[in-house]
Amino acid sequence: MDSSSSSSSSSSSSVSVSVTEPFAISRTGGSRGRSYLLHDASTARHVRRTYGLGGVLIGSLPSFPQQNVFLGLPTQLMVEEAAWLVERGAGYIVDEDEAGHRAAMRARSPAEHHAFTRALQREAHRAAAAVHLQALRKRDKARQRLQLPPGIGAEPCPPPDDDDGPHAFSITPATSPATAGVRHASIAAASLPASYPLFAHLVARGYFLSPGLRFGCQYLVYPGDPLRFHSHFLARAAGWDDELDLLELVAGGRLGTAVKKAFLLGGVVLPRDGEGEGDGTRERRVRTFCIEWGGM
Repeated sequence: MDSSSSSSSSSSSSVSVSVTEPFAISRTGGSRGRSYLLHDASTARHVRRTYGLGGVLIGSLPSFPQQNVFLGLPTQLMVEEAAWLVERGAGYIVDEDEAGHRAAMRARSPAEHHAFTRALQREAHRAAAAVHLQALRKRDKARQRLQLPPGIGAEPCPPPDDDDGPHAFSITPATSPATAGVRHASIAAASLPASYPLFAHLVARGYFLSPGLRFGCQYLVYPGDPLRFHSHFLARAAGWDDELDLLELVAGGRLGTAVKKAFLLGGVVLPRDGEGEGDGTRERRVRTFCIEWGGM
C-alpha cells in the first residue's frame, strides 16, 4: 500500500473520498490521562476499512444531543491502535493540550491562519448547502403528496450565504479539519500497556480487536468487522514467566465457553540464551494458547 495516499469510498455515496497519509491523531488529556481521537469521518472510515481498527464513537449527535444510545464523531482509539498506526507511518500524533495548541497557533504565519479560517468557512458553506438542498427536496415531495397546483407552496428557499457575514457559520460541520498542535512521530514505549505485543500480533493476522471490559478480559477478538461478526476470543496478555492463578484460568475458560467464545492467553516468548544477539535478528515473538471448557 502506498504510504503517501490512499482512498476510501463512502457507502452512502459513489464519490470517492481521498485520505492522505500520514493523517492526524489528536492526543488530549494531559496529566489526567491520554485519549487518542480521530475527528474526521473519512479518516475514521479509512482506518476501519484499511487497518481493521474501529475505535469507539464517543461524540453526541448534533441533531439529538440529549440521547447517548447513538453516538458520532470523534472516534476514540485505544493507545494500542494509535501506536499501531504511527508505527506503520499511517498517522502522527498531535498534542491538543492548551499550551501546545496556543504555541502552534502563535507560530502560524498570517497566510496559514487565513488558509485555516477559509477552510472552516468552506466546510460550513458545504454543510449549509447540503441542508438547503435537503429542504428543497422535502418541499417538492410535500407538494406532490398534497397535489398542490403550480405556484402554491413553491416559495423559494433562500440559499445559504456565500460571504463572511453573520450567518456564514450557522451550520456546524460534522467533520473538522486538522487542528493545531505539537506533532509527534511516535508514542513513547513507556505509555504502551504490556499487552501491546499481543494486540499487534493479532491485528497483523487480520483480526479486529475492541476493549473487552464487559467480558472481563483485555480484548474481544473478531474474525472481521464487529458490525458483521461476533467475537471468537476473549484475549488476555501475560508475561512468559508470570504465575497464573488456576482459578482465573478456570473462570476464563468457563466464561468463554458459556458465551460461545474461547479464552485466549498470549505473551512474548523469552528468547533462549544468546538467541538473536549480535546479528540484529532478536525480535519479539508472540505465542497464543486457547482454553475451552468441555462438557458445557
